[in-house]
Amino acid sequence: MASFVARCVARPPERRDVSRTGTTEWIRTTKRIKARDGHRCTWVDAGVRCSGPADEVDHVIEHIDGGPDDDTNLRSLCLPHHRAKTAAHANRTRWSKAARRRTPPPHPGLVGGGG
Repeated sequence: MASFVARCVARPPERRDVSRTGTTEWIRTTKRIKARDGHRCTWVDAGVRCSGPADEVDHVIEHIDGGPDDDTNLRSLCLPHHRAKTAAHANRTRWSKAARRRTPPPHPGLVGGGG
C-alpha cells in the first residue's frame, strides 16, 4: 500500500494543453471586446438590442468556418444568445453534412425483384 501511495505522489501531474480560448492573448481580447461593447450583449432582434450582460465573446463568422480572431469578427453576447447562435450553427453544420453524405446502396434482397 505504501509503495502505491509513493508511486501516485511521485508521478508528475498530467500535462494539460491550454485551449485556444484559455490563452493570455484570448483573455485580453475578451476583456477588450466586452469593454468596446459596453459590457452588454450585442444581439439585435426585431431592431431591439438585448439588454443582458456580456457573458461571452462570439465570432460573427465561426472560427471553425475560417473566421478570424480579430476585433472586427468578434462581439459580446449574453449566455442565452450565445447558446442559441451556437446551436443554430451546429444544426446548419449537421444538416449540411447529412446532405453531402452518399446515399446507401439498395438492400441486396430488394435488387432485381427477387426470385
